[in-house]
Amino acid sequence: MELIHANLVLSSCISKKTGMLNLSHRNLTIIPPGLYDMTDCTHLLLNHNRLALPPDEIIHLKNLQELSLDCNLLTMIPSGFETLQNLTMLNLSNNPMIMVPNCVFRLTNLTSLWLIGNNITFIPKEIGDLRKLRKLSLRCNSLTSLPAEIGRLGSLRWICLAENKLRELPLTFGDIWKLVTVYLDDNLFHCIPGCLCQLRNLSVLSLVGNRIHGVDDDVLLGLCHLNKLDLRNTGMPKKPKHWKVKVLNSIFCDFNTKYLYLNSMHSFLWISLEI
Repeated sequence: MELIHANLVLSSCISKKTGMLNLSHRNLTIIPPGLYDMTDCTHLLLNHNRLALPPDEIIHLKNLQELSLDCNLLTMIPSGFETLQNLTMLNLSNNPMIMVPNCVFRLTNLTSLWLIGNNITFIPKEIGDLRKLRKLSLRCNSLTSLPAEIGRLGSLRWICLAENKLRELPLTFGDIWKLVTVYLDDNLFHCIPGCLCQLRNLSVLSLVGNRIHGVDDDVLLGLCHLNKLDLRNTGMPKKPKHWKVKVLNSIFCDFNTKYLYLNSMHSFLWISLEI
């Protein structure tokens, strides 16, 4: 029944030439064969189905710009996938992939890549080839390290590495100078990685749920350009003894940091601290 309805949706999209096909949330295990005829398709939503393998017809959709395949049963993607060179957004989240298919890193026009909840244990050095990438989410995987080549993502502005098993970041992470937002929540960090101090455009840094029990003054000053630093549930006290009021004042006032989250606090910590 769902396949019949999907055929009707596909036929309607082909006739209307909308460029967008939404076949999400239909419990599909196969895709209607007419997909091959939708050559003007730019946005294809196949998320929340039961696809074990994307249809080979996808590689013929040369105008495709956004492809959502999240929440399926994919373990691989078809050969020739890298020919989709107009693709700017790809979502492969919540599929039983334990590794990222190499062809993904040959999609060099990608600006957004979503790989959430795939149980990925390894990111190859080819990640550095995605020079136009602006958003990257690798949340909820099993990563223990990142390749040095991640520092080549010169266009990246937003990254989420939360819910992995990271203890450190490569020094080259500090080369991603356009980064504005970094989420490192629920990893295994014992300290704030020093390479983050090199990111002068960084505005939001979240380390919720790590094992950070102290922060050196020089690191704190190195992050003075932040608007938000979230250290909740890390074991940090409300006011570490080595955080002198002078240091906090310079960060909150002179450098315009707006607020700082700390453990067991439900509101922002402002600079009205007692000396």
